[in-house]
Amino acid sequence: MGTELQLVHWTEDLSVGIPAVDADHKVLIDLLNQIVKAKDGPEPISVIGTVLNVLGHYTDYHFTREELVQAAGGYPGLAAHHRIHESLKESVEQYRSRFMADPASVDIDDLYVFLKDWLVEHIMSEDKAFAPYVANTPEAEAAAESVHFVSLDDIDFDDMENDPFMGGRS
Repeated sequence: MGTELQLVHWTEDLSVGIPAVDADHKVLIDLLNQIVKAKDGPEPISVIGTVLNVLGHYTDYHFTREELVQAAGGYPGLAAHHRIHESLKESVEQYRSRFMADPASVDIDDLYVFLKDWLVEHIMSEDKAFAPYVANTPEAEAAAESVHFVSLDDIDFDDMENDPFMGGRS
């Protein structure tokens, strides 16, 4: 039998002290929880495809925000944290690419375990390490607020025509 997928709930223990970063983490937790809900739902494949697409874009945005916050707070571990982010983005892209080639190749339990471990462990260890440098720091909060998720200028509508999860053809 597969892994028991359980919803992850936000707690203040996960807070890094920057409201915008905490809000991003809540969105990432919600994406993880969509996988839990999809497992027994009517269209798990569609939900997983959507989650992987959103996750790919959202991690780029979120990691940019976090790294700007760290730079503004003078966090000495920024370079190492950036490398961890790059590795995580590669892993998400590998899941997404595998899913695009063959949706059945991505096991929902494995994806859940990967994302849950990554998200909770990353926040509790890596992100908590920079929290003292940025919490209640106006420069870090301003850096966090300077990053926006998406504007129409950022969307490549031609590329979406070829994305089967956006209604296009492959």
